[in-house]
Amino acid sequence: MPQCSNNLLTVLQIGQQHGVAAREHILCSLSFYKEYFVEKASLEWPQATAAALKFMPLLERDWPDFITEMKGEVIFPSAISSICGLRG
Repeated sequence: MPQCSNNLLTVLQIGQQHGVAAREHILCSLSFYKEYFVEKASLEWPQATAAALKFMPLLERDWPDFITEMKGEVIFPSAISSICGLRG
């Protein structure tokens, strides 16, 4: 893991840093996917995220660090958390 000031960053902290740095990109991506799911799959965002959450057990089992990092990305700011459906 990368070192910062002699302290190891946790996966969650890395995700938090990415979330802060990429806030606008994350929001733009979420906006795109909200429209995309409506147009291509006739799913509103709550339906799309509910369908996606069915895969969380598999993802948490096989790639737990990636899931933890993504949770860190949505903690800051908390508004993204409600949009994305992931909880820290």
